[in-house]
Amino acid sequence: RSAHGVIGIGSPRASLEANVALRSLVGPQQFFLGIDEREHQLLSKVLNVLRSGPVPSGSIHDAEQADAVFVLGADLLNEAPRLALALLQSIRQQPMERVDELKIPRWDEAAVRNAVQNRRGPLFLTGYQRTWFHDYATSSYFAAPDDLARLGFAVAGSIDHEAPSVPDLTNDIRNLAQRIAEALHHAQRPLIVAGTGSGSLTTIEAAANVAWALHRQGKQPRLSFVLPECNSAGLALLDGESLQGAFEAISQKKADTVIVLENDLYRRAEQAKVDVFLDTAQTVIVIDSLENRTTAHADVLLPASTGPESDGTLVSQEGRAQRFYQAYVPDGDVADSWRWLRDLSRATSQEKDGRFGVATWKNFDDALSAVAVAAPDLARMGEVAPPSSFRLAGQKIPRQSERCSGRTSLIAHLNVHEPAPPVDQDSPLGFTMEGYRGPVPSPLISQFWAPGWNSIQAVNTYQDEVGGPLRDEMPGVRLIEPVATKAPAWFTTIPCAFQPTSHQWLLIPRPAVFGSDELSNQSPSVVERIAEPVLSLHPSEGARLGLENQSTINLTLQGTTYCLALHLDPSTPVGTAGLSRVPALSSVRMPAWVDLLKAIKTEQRRRVA
Repeated sequence: RSAHGVIGIGSPRASLEANVALRSLVGPQQFFLGIDEREHQLLSKVLNVLRSGPVPSGSIHDAEQADAVFVLGADLLNEAPRLALALLQSIRQQPMERVDELKIPRWDEAAVRNAVQNRRGPLFLTGYQRTWFHDYATSSYFAAPDDLARLGFAVAGSIDHEAPSVPDLTNDIRNLAQRIAEALHHAQRPLIVAGTGSGSLTTIEAAANVAWALHRQGKQPRLSFVLPECNSAGLALLDGESLQGAFEAISQKKADTVIVLENDLYRRAEQAKVDVFLDTAQTVIVIDSLENRTTAHADVLLPASTGPESDGTLVSQEGRAQRFYQAYVPDGDVADSWRWLRDLSRATSQEKDGRFGVATWKNFDDALSAVAVAAPDLARMGEVAPPSSFRLAGQKIPRQSERCSGRTSLIAHLNVHEPAPPVDQDSPLGFTMEGYRGPVPSPLISQFWAPGWNSIQAVNTYQDEVGGPLRDEMPGVRLIEPVATKAPAWFTTIPCAFQPTSHQWLLIPRPAVFGSDELSNQSPSVVERIAEPVLSLHPSEGARLGLENQSTINLTLQGTTYCLALHLDPSTPVGTAGLSRVPALSSVRMPAWVDLLKAIKTEQRRRVA
């Protein structure tokens, strides 16, 4: 109550309901997205492409069914391994046309293998590092982000001659662009994939041009954008300023109290800037389920429930809103983030959103109603899954199976009497084995089991047909659908060809499937697989710097010195340096230019000096 202004910092790993609750508490003008300016620009660009263009976003199923794929600057094996698996399935699609011509049933695996042999469909991969995934590619191209964007623009120009042309292309790149364009043009279900991992806006624009060029040729392409976190798309839909705006609000004394929602700010900005921000704020309130460097600065720390302990909605990279349900009741004072924010609003009278404000929320359905009016794109939130009042034959759907037994023994060391099961006011599910047994809407299926099926293959009995959709399927709601019938104006800002310099290297993040994600890094089994931090250079660059492969270096970046292993990788583009995105390097802002002659210190180079 005594605060002279309160700001809220949201999070791409928090649910939509939690972010909207914080936005309601502090007001839209005081709500900041909790991501840096570059990521904010990238997410805004992705949303702009999907909103304004005629090409829909691609689902995982679309990726599996694609018969030609062009990946522009995304390391799918490390950034989106599930999408990478789908693309491994996609290379079977074009050869399967021969199977259909021979009238061979697709379930006849031996006959299918004999007909297909080793043929693969077109898969063109571009990026900054080679992985085993590239062994399955029709062609691979490794270059700096600007050069990858130029290739994308060239492909668009080869498909549609009205698209902007790319000057000064080498013959090799022009031939590669023509080859990719022909494969995409001859496909029935082409897919274009790009991402935000490299920090390049122009690769996103180039991917959009390629998809729009295909659409103008009468094709039905799909666009798939790889986003960094589980709710990056949902957070971007709420609109708001980047983290830099929050820093300015505190430094300019527009506010003196900060509420941080499930976000480690040290992963979003340079350590020195975050230190000043948190030290300047008079009161720092943090709501989180993890201990991190931000919670260490908290004046008030409120324990938030984790995903399995809460209900909520996330928006996937496809733009599809999907519900997750609480699996068990947490111990102690742990509560949903939105409930902590509701209680804060009631205690401080900080309400900003009237009848949909967080102070009026009683259960999860109230939270959903508020989310649906928070932004135009979220209006269909009520269609994602059944409401908490949903019943079948007047009963809730049990979370526990018919075979769940021994419940009394779980707490026998405390009390020999089994307590009443907790009451769930937020969903149609019950924390019990009693309730309706029969077909239920797909979001409410708590397990796949059928008589005689004691494995996940029991899912076959829940489907309309084997491999088909679930009965009464509610697969979530795609919030962003194309409304334009024609492609908008082309993106015309084509970057110049990348020119390596003698003293500056472009530092590019190299994601790691084990190590780059904040939440999975809390799992001991994942931590065991996190590799040591590595700096990757082209072998010619290593020779110029007098460095040997696998040597240990001390690298000073943005005021901090890191001990790294050096990896000389022929796939690393000349003039760039790849830095592994692991916890030890989470504070390094990339992409960035760095003078490695000054930044690298090794025992060998000291002796030479």
